[in-house]
Amino acid sequence: MSSRWLTGVLCLLAVVGLAISAGCSNAFSAERNRRRAYVVQRDLDRIIDDVDWILGMDEPSIIYEDSYPPYGSGRLTR
Repeated sequence: MSSRWLTGVLCLLAVVGLAISAGCSNAFSAERNRRRAYVVQRDLDRIIDDVDWILGMDEPSIIYEDSYPPYGSGRLTR
């Protein structure tokens, strides 16, 4: 029973060591944190546009008419 536990622990250590040596060790480096913060900020800035696009509000409605007062001359033209 103890040899099974020992084998399991050794396998787990091997997997952790492999993951660290494969590039997971710099997951929290200053450069990656700066890049992650930039991407999050950019995504938060664009979320309003994305929600408008999803709701179909990115273009004026077909019932919007800019020739009606106070936007236009006040005359209806056909």
